[in-house]
Amino acid sequence: MSKRKQPDYITMRMDQLMEERDNPNNNQYDSLWYNRLIQELDWCQQALGNSKQRNCFMENSNRFSQQGAKTARMPKAVLK
Repeated sequence: MSKRKQPDYITMRMDQLMEERDNPNNNQYDSLWYNRLIQELDWCQQALGNSKQRNCFMENSNRFSQQGAKTARMPKAVLK
């Protein structure tokens, strides 16, 4: 009997979040929040693999392109 292949949960979750991010029913803040979650999971994946390839998941991969994602920016907040 062969061993079952362990799924890559981080990559799977990032794919799910990208699908949710591109949902047309989201507002701009939802899309930005999904991007943030995807970015943090990418950092975790790099840390687990002990490889620091990029700082942001959107830097150099077509896999993470934002087709249809909103490009709005969060308003600047005054932090005190």
